[in-house]
Amino acid sequence: MLPTTIEDMFNTGRIEDKSLCPIIPRVEERIHGGMYLRVTTIPPNTFIEGATHKKDAISILLKGTIIQIDGKERYQISAPSFVTTNAGTSRQAFSLTEVSYATITATDETDLNKIEEVLYEEESINTKAKKDYDALLLELDMTQEQVEEDMNKFPVLLTSMEGFKRDISALGGYGMFTTKEFKEGEILGVMYDGENKTLLGRYTNHAPTPNVTYLRQDGKVYMKSKYDLPTGVELFLNYRESLRCLQQ
Repeated sequence: MLPTTIEDMFNTGRIEDKSLCPIIPRVEERIHGGMYLRVTTIPPNTFIEGATHKKDAISILLKGTIIQIDGKERYQISAPSFVTTNAGTSRQAFSLTEVSYATITATDETDLNKIEEVLYEEESINTKAKKDYDALLLELDMTQEQVEEDMNKFPVLLTSMEGFKRDISALGGYGMFTTKEFKEGEILGVMYDGENKTLLGRYTNHAPTPNVTYLRQDGKVYMKSKYDLPTGVELFLNYRESLRCLQQ
């Protein structure tokens, strides 16, 4: 049976801790005869989010099996197989096995150092966060209204706000922002205390490349910085890590 939610994937053992860490894919690329060929190899149990294409492309699944997310549809694809990607779109998938796929795009560019700039859109962290959050809702088979209903079930504890504040987020709604500097690995505060959540737990937004993470200790869940954080930056969590942490 095809897993359709993150929880299903956890329960079937298809997600391991390594899938919650940054993955550096193995990439081979060539330009020949006006065509750019890029072969990417991804380990199993990994979320894949492709860049937004400026030009039409063909992707060929050479090895392995993935769950592809295409709008509201989720379906399993095994090699050998191919899909077409139109300009202005990107694709998300989850690798069930080690995966190798080739992307072929027509181009007049001959310099590999410039090819990504020519063929792919540069996206801001806010755009990436919005797209990945939409993908996460599909993975959970939930609407935004259902998420907000679940979030409002438990009271918010008014704890110390030293070092951070709630403010308007570029993603829409509220977010949490630093009001002082934090060092890498520093504890910012409590997010969850039993079934209660704090403002950090309630209003910190999602991003696929977060700058803070979770630490469970003594029955509480704390927020910990992943990097040095300057004053005035928005805090981002990966909600997939949240699911993993809260299930422990």
